[in-house]
Amino acid sequence: MIRDSSTTKKTRPTSAYPPESAAWTLPTEPTINVNAYWKQIREWSFLYFKMVWTEIPFLAIVGSGIILLFLNASRINSIYGTSSYPTTALMLDIINSSFNLFFLILAIFYSGELIWKERSLNFHMIIDSLPVSSFISLLSKFIGLLLIYITLILILIACGVITQIAYGYLKFDLPVYFGTLFGSAFVGLILFTLLSFFIHVMVNDKFIGFVISIVFLIVNALLPQFGLEHDLWQFGSGNLGPFSEINLYGHFIVPFAWFKTYWIAFSLILFTIAVIFSARGAETQIKLRWKAGKHRFTKSLSLFVLAVFYIFLCSGFYIYYNTNIINEFEGLEEHTKKQADYEKSFSQYNHLVQPKIVESNISVDLFPSRRDFVAEGYYYLKNKSLQPIQDIHVQYSLDHQLIVDYLKFDREATIKQSDSGFRYYIYHLSNPLMPGDSMKMNFKLSFVTKAFVEGASNTDIVYNGTFFKNTYFPSLGYNHRFELKDLADRKKYGLKIKDQQSEPNDPREKTANVFGDDADRIRFEMVVGTDGDQIAIAPGALQREWKKNGRNYFRYKTDVPISNFYSIVSGRYRVRRDQWKDVSLEIYYHAGHEFNLDKMMKGMKDALSYCADNFSPYQFKQLRILEFPRYQTFVPPYANTISYSENIGFILKAKKSSEDLDMNYYVTAREVAHQWWGQQVIEADVPGSALLSEGMSQYTALMVMKHAFSAEAVERYLKYELDNYLKGRTQSRMKEYPLLSVNNQSYVSDNKSSLVFFALQDYLGEDNLNQAFKEYNKLWAFKDAPYPSSINLLEQIHKVTPDSLRYLLYDMFENVTLFENQALDAVYKESKKGKFELTLSVSCEKIRIDSSGQESNIPLHDWIDVGVYSTDSKGKEKLIYLKKEKVTKKNNLFVISVNERPSKADIDPLHKLIDRHSDDNTIRVGQFIEITNLPIDSN
Repeated sequence: MIRDSSTTKKTRPTSAYPPESAAWTLPTEPTINVNAYWKQIREWSFLYFKMVWTEIPFLAIVGSGIILLFLNASRINSIYGTSSYPTTALMLDIINSSFNLFFLILAIFYSGELIWKERSLNFHMIIDSLPVSSFISLLSKFIGLLLIYITLILILIACGVITQIAYGYLKFDLPVYFGTLFGSAFVGLILFTLLSFFIHVMVNDKFIGFVISIVFLIVNALLPQFGLEHDLWQFGSGNLGPFSEINLYGHFIVPFAWFKTYWIAFSLILFTIAVIFSARGAETQIKLRWKAGKHRFTKSLSLFVLAVFYIFLCSGFYIYYNTNIINEFEGLEEHTKKQADYEKSFSQYNHLVQPKIVESNISVDLFPSRRDFVAEGYYYLKNKSLQPIQDIHVQYSLDHQLIVDYLKFDREATIKQSDSGFRYYIYHLSNPLMPGDSMKMNFKLSFVTKAFVEGASNTDIVYNGTFFKNTYFPSLGYNHRFELKDLADRKKYGLKIKDQQSEPNDPREKTANVFGDDADRIRFEMVVGTDGDQIAIAPGALQREWKKNGRNYFRYKTDVPISNFYSIVSGRYRVRRDQWKDVSLEIYYHAGHEFNLDKMMKGMKDALSYCADNFSPYQFKQLRILEFPRYQTFVPPYANTISYSENIGFILKAKKSSEDLDMNYYVTAREVAHQWWGQQVIEADVPGSALLSEGMSQYTALMVMKHAFSAEAVERYLKYELDNYLKGRTQSRMKEYPLLSVNNQSYVSDNKSSLVFFALQDYLGEDNLNQAFKEYNKLWAFKDAPYPSSINLLEQIHKVTPDSLRYLLYDMFENVTLFENQALDAVYKESKKGKFELTLSVSCEKIRIDSSGQESNIPLHDWIDVGVYSTDSKGKEKLIYLKKEKVTKKNNLFVISVNERPSKADIDPLHKLIDRHSDDNTIRVGQFIEITNLPIDSN
């Protein structure tokens, strides 16, 4: 007997209409009792919810996901061991990265489990005889899983809030938690649950259903490899993009809503098909299920399917209209071919003599609320060559949203050749531009955001935090940066394989700098207009600020000529101001991100002082730090401007230097150093250029940090640099180039250069190395072409290097040299009170890697540090002894006297040498025990 569910847990829901037992006995128009339907749905849904929630495997999966979440949250957004404040945006990143896989497992596994629950228990014949329709049965299982998902999401939100409280961060942003997890993750779970229901119902086999579900996920992920790259093909596509505290969800909401509407409609169609073909009783053949299912296809269900199908078609057509007709959709293969065709068509003009931009004066009207801008102004072009120039080659941005309203010269010119696909135009001057002469080039551009695009949308021009480069403006001549870099792609399209661009001292290449070959240094002036609640920033000193028609306008002009590489920024900023000598210091930041402003100011002041004292005066009257949305992480250095992603400096949480590296201070110092290495001295666009900008800036920041923090803090930083370098060279598919000719290998130009320059200043002396940098700066600062290469820097370093240490330059810059140092044993004894004698045994090897990647051991004639540590009263280890020892053989024994009880000994403790396995450089020191008067066994 079946009782009412209110009396016992084993109750089964009742109905007000006859049972659905067999297709041929069902009435075509059953009497509908809405209250009975809702009661059945409610009770069966909670029953399935409790079934899943109490299962041990389910609890194990959920528990594993939560444990992983807390483990990942233990070092939030860690940079060199320094974690960040747990903002809601970062917590959402951690929740998604930690739990997405578990959500997918739950959706696939328990969708199948619930579909097969009754049949797994051999209870389906009884259940199918109950007056519960197939629609209500499937809907109840679906709602039961939705209740599971909702509960899990609430638990995850609670975990996020608990983590924030544990870190002392009390700005929870609950609407963001709910909006992201229920708006994105929850909708995705709905889609995959409905899909899984459909698969299991149609194949009518539990194991095969699981297999097909997994295979579908794999195939869906691989669709782009088969040319189906558009999100209209990829099930469940559409995402909210990264949440930014500056720009919130910005423009991502509209395409997300349309794509999810499209896929929800499609999934509801699948669910309707599952209802029709749902098996009842013993009838499992597809023909019999279709025969029975036709009677479930009532008028109301027909109208529902038609409505959903109409939404599916309309949303699909609307998406296609926006992404492929209003905008342009370009697949990866098409884009790659376009790059190859560009090189084939125009590479003949690569070294064609063109005038140089010497002045830029542009007015930019930003419309952040529309994500548009209009730029109108002029360049002055100067012929710096020794020959007349008749043809001017102009390259526009390839972004299809950029419209060229006009471009004209101050003399008669006609279009000689045009390619609208590549936006490459050749203008023929009626009167050639003679050597030393200049002319004016006027232009107007409009960037118009139309609807939405497929895939990665433009994140430069946004509602709040617009940050875009002058690459949107016209450039002159062939742009080799459009060329294909991947060797396989170049081979596929019949392009010449380029191992390296050129030699570091190639005189033809040294006529172009790293920012392009269409300008040297330019006189710069700009007016920027923006919305009335925003501040706009461009390079230079602010000359004037005014309001007009409810909009804000700012006029900027640089004190000295700058590189033709700059950014335009607009946002609702707060500003912190300070002063260093006669230089105005400014930090433009998002409200709520005040955590590290004092550290940033100190980093700017200390770095400015160090660089001005050791290299040359600072060239501007202002220095700014700008915060921009997290769509990008790092950006290149600009004149008088340091650009920080909101995820980097502004939310880092550095503790005491004994526990965390103050990476905020370090990164600020490094970016200030770029005002010397990258702005005062602009390097040639040749291999090795990154050593001059990145390497020299890394060294400068290291020296600033060295004078501000303890030796132990510097040692920790160098250990991170060493590990990152070794990791990079292991993962790279390209052969490693020496520092002198490094090209597109950041683990060499950034990580390795830090180690090399720090070691060099230790061997040569900081003052001597700084003198070499100063002479290099004196020779090349504020110069036009030809530009310096890494060889020019090495020439200055050679001058301050004694003959006995010249081998260092050969090892560090001209070759790839590694070490294999190991501490084997260390013991000490107290020679007299307060005096300790330590004996350290070490093994040392030196390895050279040739151009083909082959390794070989080479003889040792090297000075290597030997260090000893002791433990202070607080249990912290400190370096009490550091001395260079000449090493000429593999196995070495050192006897060292110290005034404190040693705790550990180390070969190369500060990681100045590139050691492949630096973790074995250190060994704990044991006390030597001398045993005398041992009994002698006469046997």
